[in-house]
Amino acid sequence: MTKLYDNVDHLDTNAYVAYTVEMDVMVVGAGNAGMEAAAAAKEAGASTILIEKEKTINMMRVGLASVGSRAQKAAGVTINKQELVESLAAFAQHNVDQRLLETWADNSGATLDWLEEKRSSSHMVPTSELKLMPW
Repeated sequence: MTKLYDNVDHLDTNAYVAYTVEMDVMVVGAGNAGMEAAAAAKEAGASTILIEKEKTINMMRVGLASVGSRAQKAAGVTINKQELVESLAAFAQHNVDQRLLETWADNSGATLDWLEEKRSSSHMVPTSELKLMPW
């Protein structure tokens, strides 16, 4: 049996898994990427489970980044992918696989377009500014 955690800081040694669930896809973490991944898997017909350590799930965080989304194009926002990728890599002190950043830059616009289509209540405000938090 597997022990369960009732929160991040405390192990509940009296809690155990009561049953097993069979799924095609398990997504860990209900942040922006996790919610999109779970929705895409479900949309593709996979039986899907999404697990989250927090007690509540908030679909959207403060911001989503993309390059070349329809909203950006409609607003006349143009972002140079290579400059952005280099800036992000430099911010990470080049301790990152730059191919992952390039993959994100190449696909993020279509992903955001998909999300906006699925979440008609979403409010997207395009901007060309990249604000990196100094933590």
